[in-house]
Amino acid sequence: KSARQTVATPTPPSATKKNRNSPTDPVRDGRAHWHISADILEAFGPLIAEQSFATIDRENAGFREQGLPIVYMADDLDVKRTYSRSKRYTMSPSVWAMLVVSRTRWEKQGTVVNRSNRLSRVRALPNRTQSAWELVFSELAAPDFLVCDGASAISNAAAEVWGETTTVVPCIYHALVNIEKHITPAGIVLPSKVYDELKALTREALRVRGPKMIGEWFDGLEIVLDASDLPVDALWNLRSYYQPLLEVSARVAHDYNDPMIPISNAGAEFLIDRWVKPVVERRGPM
Repeated sequence: KSARQTVATPTPPSATKKNRNSPTDPVRDGRAHWHISADILEAFGPLIAEQSFATIDRENAGFREQGLPIVYMADDLDVKRTYSRSKRYTMSPSVWAMLVVSRTRWEKQGTVVNRSNRLSRVRALPNRTQSAWELVFSELAAPDFLVCDGASAISNAAAEVWGETTTVVPCIYHALVNIEKHITPAGIVLPSKVYDELKALTREALRVRGPKMIGEWFDGLEIVLDASDLPVDALWNLRSYYQPLLEVSARVAHDYNDPMIPISNAGAEFLIDRWVKPVVERRGPM
């Protein structure tokens, strides 16, 4: 038998480590697909979006003809880095912001008017300042109501762009969350009587009692905090800020129930979770 020389077969680079220069590398493909998608969206997005905006305008005009109010909700979403290349990036993970406006879509069924919530605008901007919100609101005709959290950037932008045409309705949920957070001492669980007093501020109660309930509610909350040997100083500071805001929400809950105007922007938050967050996942600059 003749001797045969054995030649070792070289191991391909992809078998030893990931080859980032390979044309079939999935990571590289993913990045390329993202840029291709962005180019397509930039080129053809306006053709689709303008038709959708025209549909929204027609629906809003129809609502006005039926005597139904135009209601928007506003909220935002910080887009953060998933991966960081330096400590500086880690300390400042928010790289840009999504500013979101949704609208109430009225659905009449006989004498009953139901409502649903639909996205109206989603804009990516470097920040969520008043100027940024003014850019978004300038695209929209003035609504009758804008429901948002207590951020002054949103309410001031609405006043600047739409003036007194629009009533800004502070979100009661955000107010209650912030009040609870600041009156709860570190390491303490609020007693049940304090918690019950907090949760007494509901839309139904405000519908019945109106704006006068807000002052009474703060008085009652102060009493139960003091009776529970908890500090009331934080509540005094919060009251000066939140009472005027909540009185606006209470007035809307009391006066506008046919159809019912929302006093929470939970509808916008749901749409952000459902549609916006999946789109911006891992979209901060690497």
